[in-house]
Amino acid sequence: MFKTMSITKQLLLSFFILAVSFQSFATLEIVITEGIDTSRPIGVVPFKWIGEGVMPEKITDVIAADLRRSGKFNPIDANDMPQYPNADKDVDYSAWASKGIEAVLVGKVELSGIDRYTVSYELIDVLRAQITGGQSQVLSGGKLVANNDHVLAVS
Repeated sequence: MFKTMSITKQLLLSFFILAVSFQSFATLEIVITEGIDTSRPIGVVPFKWIGEGVMPEKITDVIAADLRRSGKFNPIDANDMPQYPNADKDVDYSAWASKGIEAVLVGKVELSGIDRYTVSYELIDVLRAQITGGQSQVLSGGKLVANNDHVLAVS
């Protein structure tokens, strides 16, 4: 094919191939202009340790880091917490609400065997609990019964 083409045409074809190949090495640039800035403030209270010695791992640090990385939560520093409750019944809802905290995670870690632990927690909706005073009532079987609907998750 090149034998029948003139040198000028060969040079033009080579130049065209060379120009196209340079364009294939273009740089990809990704610009992120927005992020999540409306993460929900949450208090991850240091979990109560039930066992001998020192808790082997600070589970609350792991939980807080995971929540922060999700982008949906903004755990506050333990030094900024108004109190350190161990269960829902110990939470002063107005103290947390006055700090702008919408949810509180409380729990405990209990030694249950050699290198075995039982972790239990309660995730509490501070705003709902403040409105209901920590107790609300629902109609069940024709009667009003106490309901802790401000506790979002229990384990």
